Amino acid sequence: MEAGEKLTDQNLVQEVLADIAQNANRLNLRMEAVKKLTDQTLLADIAQNATNFELRMEAGEKLTDQTLLADIAQNDTYFGLRMLAVEKLTDQKILADIAQNDTDFDLRMMAVEKLTDQNLARKILVDIA
Repeated sequence: MEAGEKLTDQNLVQEVLADIAQNANRLNLRMEAVKKLTDQTLLADIAQNATNFELRMEAGEKLTDQTLLADIAQNDTYFGLRMLAVEKLTDQKILADIAQNDTDFDLRMMAVEKLTDQNLARKILVDIA
């Protein structure tokens, strides 16, 4: 970790941190690497593919990219990560899509609650009911 911090090329730093996050033997090192990662694509990859759920959630917490969050919210197999992604989503079109089409009732309701268009939210609630 310390050697990686001495690198000046930020792309290389992010790649080294991602490698540590995905391959280190000790979970605490992997978590520390995720905490230092900023590259949204690398964070999304860890959030979606890490074998440890705590690591997945830590990476998910750092995501802000709406497209990557939408992909996780709509497609990931881990429900906790999907919920986290919906909580972080602000894109109204994606939230409306989840509210209307997701198979999980709780995720649908969470998405409805985040809609700022009250007419759309009301329509979706009527459809759900």
